[in-house]
Amino acid sequence: MLMFVVCWGHIPICAQEQEGQEQVRNWNVMIGAGGGIVPKYSGSDEYKGILLPVIMAQYRLGRFEAFVATEDGAGLRVTPSDSVPLSIAAGINMGSGRDHDATDLLEGTPDLDNPLQVFGSVAVGGLSATLRYFPITADYDGQPDQDYDGMVVDVDWECGWWLREFFLLNFGAGLTWMNSEYAEAHYSVLAPTARLDEYQAEQGIHDVHSSVGAMLMFSERIGMGIMTELSYLTGDAGESPLTEEAFQVSIRSKTRGACTPIVG
Repeated sequence: MLMFVVCWGHIPICAQEQEGQEQVRNWNVMIGAGGGIVPKYSGSDEYKGILLPVIMAQYRLGRFEAFVATEDGAGLRVTPSDSVPLSIAAGINMGSGRDHDATDLLEGTPDLDNPLQVFGSVAVGGLSATLRYFPITADYDGQPDQDYDGMVVDVDWECGWWLREFFLLNFGAGLTWMNSEYAEAHYSVLAPTARLDEYQAEQGIHDVHSSVGAMLMFSERIGMGIMTELSYLTGDAGESPLTEEAFQVSIRSKTRGACTPIVG
């Protein structure tokens, strides 16, 4: 699935410089539309199509940068030093629930309600570590709900190259660790069903993953891109009876790096 991105700039929200000096732009906005194909849930062997807006906005003031993005969420990033490529970020993003009627295998399992996630990350160059917290509620039919404090840690490496001034290529690789409560909420079977035996998932490595993407810019402000993400569920996530396919593929839009970076 392709995404269509409009990069929109040069709105005079910054103070005008004195005559004869170049105006510095400390903001950047991207808007557009996109879609993708993703698993119905983590571990599913069935897929679904999604449509989503593509939004990425940044505003920088000194070493602080506020950002909003469709996939990355909203938050604040700090760059402590000009000499070290270090950045620290924190914010919120959409969560990822699960509906028991998504597939026949999930019949009799609880719905997972997760409206949001809270994250914090540290990045040095292309290497980053991100802690994500998920407040999850397992909604059982006819039984008391169960609340979980799910957490995962992502360690990733990403890089990108402009092969031409109009063509961007991105690569990424990493792994994800999950805590015991995230594992229990998503991969345990606490109440056996007609198709699922009882299973207790524990903390450990959730998956290893990689990604490749490309962005073609037709002009300074208009482009089209595609991102493919591959992951392999490991440990208790891969061995859970809820996991029909450990090898997961997602094809969707990705907004990062499509426009000229903000300056100043």
